[in-house]
Amino acid sequence: MKLIQKIFFTTLLCLVANVAMAKCTITYEATNSSDKTVMIESISSKVKGGWFKVQDTSISVPAEDYIIETFTTDYACSVGKQYKFVIVNSRDEEETYYYPSSNLYTHSQGLEIGDVSRFF
Repeated sequence: MKLIQKIFFTTLLCLVANVAMAKCTITYEATNSSDKTVMIESISSKVKGGWFKVQDTSISVPAEDYIIETFTTDYACSVGKQYKFVIVNSRDEEETYYYPSSNLYTHSQGLEIGDVSRFF
């Protein structure tokens, strides 16, 4: 019995380690229909258990333009994730946008944020 338990737990640990070590590349798109630049200040990813920063540098979404950017998470694409985008306008007003929402998770590798000027 103890040998079977050891095999089971060893197998389980290997599976968890493989999922945790896998990476996933995410692409996101954002547009800006306003006449002022809007900044995406940071992006965090949440898996069951907590938030992790995936982008610390600010990304500029130019006025009346769009961007397509990528980042990599520390979890496999098969793991459900939630994303938090901190968005700041030219008056330093800040909004937080959750993708797909504040209580749902996604496996998607393509995130369409939409028009970031709608938050202001």
